[in-house]
Parts: sequence; C-alpha cells; structure tokens
Amino acid sequence: AVAGPTDAHVASPLCFVSVDGALLVVDIDAGCVLRSVGTPSLQVEAMVCAQIAELDGDDWPPPPLLLVGGGDGGGGGGIACVRLGDVEAEDADAVVWRAATDHPVYAVAAPPEPKLVACAAGSVVVLHGAADGSPLARLHAGRDGVLYALAFSPAADTLLAAGSAEVVHAFHIPAGTRRAVQRLTRSGWAGGLNTATINALAFVS
Repeated sequence: AVAGPTDAHVASPLCFVSVDGALLVVDIDAGCVLRSVGTPSLQVEAMVCAQIAELDGDDWPPPPLLLVGGGDGGGGGGIACVRLGDVEAEDADAVVWRAATDHPVYAVAAPPEPKLVACAAGSVVVLHGAADGSPLARLHAGRDGVLYALAFSPAADTLLAAGSAEVVHAFHIPAGTRRAVQRLTRSGWAGGLNTATINALAFVS
C-alpha cells in the first residue's frame, strides 16, 4: 500500500509505503527511506492519510495522520490512527487510537475532513468515529468472501465496498443502509473480466 500527503501537507516530499507489513516513511525528493513508523502491533495491509480537524491541534501544518489497517498475526486485525512525529525519530510517533477487528483489515477509507472512517474486515465494513475510533456501525457486504476495496463519494454520503466476490456494494452514509448492489459479470463489458476479485474502487471527483 502507498499513501501520499493530504492537502494540508502539499509541500511535504514524504510518502508512506507498506512493505511486507512494515510501514516506511519515504522522502520522494531524496529518493530514500527515512525510517519506519511505529504501528500498534499491526502488519500493515492498507493505509490512507487523513486530515481530522478534531486532532489537528495548534500546529500548522498539522502533523500527518495515518489510518492504517492490517492483521495481528493471529487471525484478527485492526485499524489505528497514527500521528507522525519528527521524521528523524521513530519514537516520536503516537498512536491516537486503535480498534480491533475479528479479521485482518485489507482496506481503509476516509472522506475529506472526516467525521467517520471505514475499514473492511472479512465481509464486514466497520465505521469508526474519526477522532476517537469509537465503533459506529457494522455494514454487512454479503455472507462470504473478503473485502479488499473501499471508497467514499466526494460528498461522503455513499460508501462502496468490494472484494473477492464480483459484487460492488453501495451504502448510504452515515445511516449505513444499503443503497445498491451491482454484480459484475465476466461478459458484462467489452473486455470481459478475467478475475473474480475487485482490488480497487474510486469515485469521479
């Protein structure tokens, strides 16, 4: 997984890369890895940078916030919000909050200026409060399979979820009610599908 800075950090040359579960800070201009990021016992599979107003504090630009999701090495997983400290010091990072899940997390998503964030664990999407990680809702995307992709609409009123089944689930946000289910078929478009797994989703902004 790869994540870049949010609008508040447009001047930053940093990006964040997960390699074999480890989270690294990369200086794009220098072309080098600066250091690893301290994550709360998670093998990182997904991440996104977020700008959460309630957590910005008095500094400007505010320190980068990373939402990271992954597995715990024992069949479960979780999502965490990590505030990046000084790029020279790994122990300057701070875990703002962490929430455990029953399965590894392979996708996380946050809308612009989020009040809530989402993670995908197994076939369930879990909504959390952006500021404190409090669980808000569990959205069931079918009974089988694993979700690998999430996307919020630009207005943050719709969330898409998809994964190992050829189905895209759309939910109303924040209510969490089902908006639509779109099943993709291998003959449903000119090129056809050669895989049953959906790995990425995006809205037109």
